[in-house]
Amino acid sequence: MSKFFSISFSFFSTLFIILGINSPSTGNALEDQKILQTAQQQIELGNLSDATRLLDKVEDSPYKRALYANIAARVGDYDGAITLYDTLIDQFQDQSRYRLLWNYIQTLRERQEYFQWQLEQEYDPLVQKSFKSLIESDQALALNLSRHYREDLEIAILLWELSPDEIDINALRTKILALKNSGSKVES
Repeated sequence: MSKFFSISFSFFSTLFIILGINSPSTGNALEDQKILQTAQQQIELGNLSDATRLLDKVEDSPYKRALYANIAARVGDYDGAITLYDTLIDQFQDQSRYRLLWNYIQTLRERQEYFQWQLEQEYDPLVQKSFKSLIESDQALALNLSRHYREDLEIAILLWELSPDEIDINALRTKILALKNSGSKVES
């Protein structure tokens, strides 16, 4: 892949962020919001057991389930994470939805890599066929999600990675150069 982007889209460094944790609909919303933010920070630091303990303290909400999905993805429970992400898409708006979708797409891509690794280890043609089918299914879903939400810059970049012909690279470059944060700019 091209060295076009200097943006760090490393799976584990950026996957687990859910932007815009606003007041969840719980009895003690402010307290729960602080706990959810702390749990998110713990996930980002890799302290998954601490994050889980914190999440156990708050009432159920879409944000709590999204953070559980992030933990599941981090520990390799791709099926669990993907199931949660799929059920949460319609419960988020704007940037939070885009972040959730980005996590969802990245988890699909990680599961594809895992299936690819298993495929390479397998000698039974029937099992190989099954893995190929799973890989194709995840690729199709990731591509479909990327196409549908391409207005978000990070998802547009994922779409470019998945299918370069579907994105006008010059328009993408212009969008990135317009960012205020120079750490997210494109190397020319």
